[in-house]
Amino acid sequence: WSCNVYFYNLGLRLGADPLESMARAFRLGEKSGIDMPTESSGLIPGRAWKKRVMRDGWFDGDSLNFCIGQGFVTATPLQAAVLIAAVANGGTVWRPFVVDRVSDVQGQPVYQTEPLARGRVPLTDEVWAVLHRAMEGVVTIGSGRGVQRPDLLIGAKTGTAQNPHGEDHSWFTAYAGKPGEPASLALAVFVENGGRGSVAAGPVAREIINAAFPKAHQ
Repeated sequence: WSCNVYFYNLGLRLGADPLESMARAFRLGEKSGIDMPTESSGLIPGRAWKKRVMRDGWFDGDSLNFCIGQGFVTATPLQAAVLIAAVANGGTVWRPFVVDRVSDVQGQPVYQTEPLARGRVPLTDEVWAVLHRAMEGVVTIGSGRGVQRPDLLIGAKTGTAQNPHGEDHSWFTAYAGKPGEPASLALAVFVENGGRGSVAAGPVAREIINAAFPKAHQ
């Protein structure tokens, strides 16, 4: 249901250190290593960071902001897509890439990207199952119903990022695949000043899913 209050309470119970360590397990706060000339690392704050940079202690309000991705937390759409892919596959954080292979004029490969696992998120099978069930519920009964398709298994999370300079930003992350098969698509849509995630970013995500999985002609 995209309920901030639920996560506020969870964040208060956890506190700064578990929030930071789990975010870093998903490799947030660092560059993904994608084969592009520039990339932002984003920011995952913690007690040490705040003491060093802000010269201040960590407060409950910082945990409340952290657990809904607000406050000092920043992340790129690429990082969100990598994270959602790791959720879909059960914890492996892969390095993304743009160029899969390069071939010569005869079609022979001269370069081939090698998949590289950057890390593993240490959660139990039970926790992964809960996450999958919750994210798939977002699509069947929650805020992401706009991407639902009966022929696909889709998990999603909508998001609204407050923006001090104008209208809120809109987020929509999702994974998708055919029932009984591993998910083969992970995506993150970010619409600047788009408002609620389900309103602006959701329709874009739907178009991406439909392009990746063309509907059979009736």
